[in-house]
Amino acid sequence: MKSRSLRMIMALCLCFTLVFPATALGAKEFSDTKGHWAISYIQDLADQGYINGYPDGTFKPDRTMTKAEFTTALIGSLGITPSEPTKNSYPDTKSHWARKYIEEAVARGILVPSESTQLGPDQNILRSQAAAMIVRALQLETSGGTSIFTDRDDVERSLYSDEIKAAYDVGIISGFPDGSFAPYREMTRAQVCTVLVKMLEVKGGTIKPIKPIVSGTVKDLAVGDELFNLNTTSLIFKSGFSEVPVTSLAVANDVLTVNSRYVYGLDRSTGNPDVVVGNTRYTSSRMTVNGTKLVVYPISRHIHSLQLDGYKYNADYINLYVKSQDKGLYLADMKVVDEYTVEVENQRYDLREDRISIEVNKKFYDITRIQLLPGQTDPRLKETDPVVFRGMSLSDISAIYVGRDTLDVDKIDDINFFIDGKRYNLSDVTIDASANISVGRNSFSPDDVIMAIDDWNYVIDEITYFKGKFIFDLKERHLMDLVYFNDSYIDQDDITIMKGITEYKFDDVLVVDRNILRIGGKNYDIRDEDIKCLVDNKVWDMERIDWNTRLNMVEITAKESKDTYWASQPKDYIFYDEKGRKIHQGVDDDVTLYLNKRWVTFDDVRIADPTTLTYSGRTYDMVGLRLNIDDDYYVIEETSWSSSGTLSIYLEDY
Repeated sequence: MKSRSLRMIMALCLCFTLVFPATALGAKEFSDTKGHWAISYIQDLADQGYINGYPDGTFKPDRTMTKAEFTTALIGSLGITPSEPTKNSYPDTKSHWARKYIEEAVARGILVPSESTQLGPDQNILRSQAAAMIVRALQLETSGGTSIFTDRDDVERSLYSDEIKAAYDVGIISGFPDGSFAPYREMTRAQVCTVLVKMLEVKGGTIKPIKPIVSGTVKDLAVGDELFNLNTTSLIFKSGFSEVPVTSLAVANDVLTVNSRYVYGLDRSTGNPDVVVGNTRYTSSRMTVNGTKLVVYPISRHIHSLQLDGYKYNADYINLYVKSQDKGLYLADMKVVDEYTVEVENQRYDLREDRISIEVNKKFYDITRIQLLPGQTDPRLKETDPVVFRGMSLSDISAIYVGRDTLDVDKIDDINFFIDGKRYNLSDVTIDASANISVGRNSFSPDDVIMAIDDWNYVIDEITYFKGKFIFDLKERHLMDLVYFNDSYIDQDDITIMKGITEYKFDDVLVVDRNILRIGGKNYDIRDEDIKCLVDNKVWDMERIDWNTRLNMVEITAKESKDTYWASQPKDYIFYDEKGRKIHQGVDDDVTLYLNKRWVTFDDVRIADPTTLTYSGRTYDMVGLRLNIDDDYYVIEETSWSSSGTLSIYLEDY
């Protein structure tokens, strides 16, 4: 029994020694903090008596701190002398050594018992909990905070998400070099000293804060919780594709001067350069100078360069492929979240499940994981089969199928692709392992691309790669007729010819000669008649229409029309049943009309007025027309076109 009591007394003494004011013990330097990234914060806090070390003269900066120890240090740093407690806010702190500090924190709203029935005073303090307690202690505003962390999902799930953002915004607690906040990570004693010093800077407390030097030389770099000595560490400032290797840093009047030439503003929320240490590039939300230390607040972590086979490659020029797709991305576009998690275009990927590949010197590698060290972000690579194919020729194609028929590749003279209105040769496009076709930084699925084989146009059904060559499957008898419209190639089915108030499908119109069209058995000159065309839901005045013998297709030159009749179409469609209930909104493929002995979609008709539509050269009264919505049949009973642009269509069962 005496032994147990002695152990309890020793434990209590140790706790008091670690977190209570050090004036009685005498502030001193610690034997294990020299060279530590947080030495200035530790020493400043200890010198003011707000935290102490261990009896053996050590501080143990990387050891975790409990909630009770943090609460005691926080209350002490605020200069508060706790009152003797008169109640117990938590059932597990009734006889705890830190009870009066805990109750003082409760009384001041720093701890909130309603959040948890137990405090867990001897559990380690988490970063989110520390942020919340500090924000409450300073009574900081918690609405409208900034959310820029790479682990924002974890931050938002935290009970203290608003407090985390508030603490970050005022510079009390920062994220890690990879851009994460890690709300559920335990805090070390060094980290606690850092945030308490920064808290007092914000509060304007009695402690002497570390202030930016008025003038002098910067010797160290702090990125998040990582500290680098600039005498032994290479540093680059990067803005876009411009890089400035740093040989000297000096600060004066809140301005950072690099190499006695380049000037950067401090404490700015925008316009900060990226910081490159080793092969790691950090994007930053803010830069400031504390003492002789440049402090960078990181947003995200990226790979800046890659060492492979004795050569160094710039990540800005290393092609990156996501799930075997070529999206025109580069390795520098990839954010590194942790060892197995990366983020590309705001989408996260697990390297253990998702294939992320790079191309270096015409070789392809899968990234299997990423080793994270201070200033080093090293991807682990595994060489793999090609992910993309460029500069293709007919010899790279083993077969082309059109339905059950096979085209003789040896007899083909030319293959082109029509992509997004432009024409490209086979050698101009890139095909990736997922069968996507790319031009520049834009990628397209096969069914969005028209393949032209000796001037015959096809829709691609499937592309496969087998034994080093490609096989194309084209849709049987699905030939595409194209029109060269204002320097773009478009499907003729997407063009409507309009004469007066009547519409005609392009297929029903014949180009007889330059600017001469045959419509309904008669010839019309577009220069003399009221003839327009509808493309991309816009009305165009045709200036010239002719057959282009070089392209082997019709060519149209047009300018956007100011005609209000055709340009004015309903902005929305709402369908009501017999009881006046809304049963459908919008016109899609599920809504069809029965016109001229066939079912057509609303995309094929034009609304002339609230009761009339036109289709294929004919005008129809809408009332009485049969209509199908999701395989249910109706008859149009009444229509109305509101001033807001909504066409209401009232139906009765057919």
